[in-house]
Amino acid sequence: LHIDSKMNMDDYDTSSLASFIEGECKACGASILVESKFDLAWGTWSMNDPTHWSMMELTSNPQFVDQWDVFINVSADTLPVYIPSTLSALFAPPPSLSSSSSSYRTLNKTRNGYSKGGPLYNVNFVTASSCVTGLHPTHIEHFPASWHKRKHYDSSGDFVISYEEGFSQDGSFTDTDTDTTQMITSTETIDIYFGSQWMALSPSFVEYLATSLQKEDSFPSRLKEEFIQRKVLMTDETFIPTILMHHPNFSRTLPVLSNQEDNALEAQYVSGTSIKSIRYERMDENMPDAFGHLVYEQRYEVPASLSSKENQGWGSYIVDVPRAWGPYYLGVYDLGNIKDSGALFV
Repeated sequence: LHIDSKMNMDDYDTSSLASFIEGECKACGASILVESKFDLAWGTWSMNDPTHWSMMELTSNPQFVDQWDVFINVSADTLPVYIPSTLSALFAPPPSLSSSSSSYRTLNKTRNGYSKGGPLYNVNFVTASSCVTGLHPTHIEHFPASWHKRKHYDSSGDFVISYEEGFSQDGSFTDTDTDTTQMITSTETIDIYFGSQWMALSPSFVEYLATSLQKEDSFPSRLKEEFIQRKVLMTDETFIPTILMHHPNFSRTLPVLSNQEDNALEAQYVSGTSIKSIRYERMDENMPDAFGHLVYEQRYEVPASLSSKENQGWGSYIVDVPRAWGPYYLGVYDLGNIKDSGALFV
């Protein structure tokens, strides 16, 4: 758990969140690390830092190494749809691969060849339902040229990256230069992909990212350097999706979709429902979207008793009214859509 360094940790220590973590969470045997390391600013590279810090801890801290099956990062306002045991079963590795075995860290190039593992084992999710191409990252050129996020990246020109990485004989990433390692040096024009900052990632991909970011000439480090130098915004939505799509092996661990109509997974996993979204979000107020779609139904009218009629300014409401950048509300009328989406979180 990362606490923004702008917050006084004394305030956190006396908060209900701290009480919950020290009480209920630790009582169930959870291993928890709470630190305040980064001063976060929206749109800047700092939005990536807590995610990368947590990856480093999971792959290098003895408290966590080989003790987890999937990396899932969520925001403070996120709630799970299913109980922990159900989520764990979905991402569990096959019995033949224990978290302590060395083969667990090797990219499984034939993941469907293993039996009895969780159906989402070794699948990398880097998008949410709001992504245009569903559970797959969206190429930046898929968006209209006038869309503000595309224009921001297009205005920087082509992203040309020179990097060096190593691959072992079985095709998996390695950071060790040995006789069995093939070192690849390349200069490429990189395609940028958009996804979500909320992800579910395999241990092998997380280890690749954490290890690569410690090597200054790796592809992730060079891409990070380029993003920071150009001061592009919203890199928390592009950095990891772009790396996943660029990697020759990890790009094959994207979700397998059933068709192009609903972008759902090819199989049904929970309660007979196929997964169309990992995280269900209502963003009706954030319209029109990049493609001009407009939602006319407004479900979130704030009662007059909770708002000020004298002053219609943004700061005048006891309960915030919907506007372009939120707040976004969920109601009982959303329960059916949440179930149909197959989402794991809301």
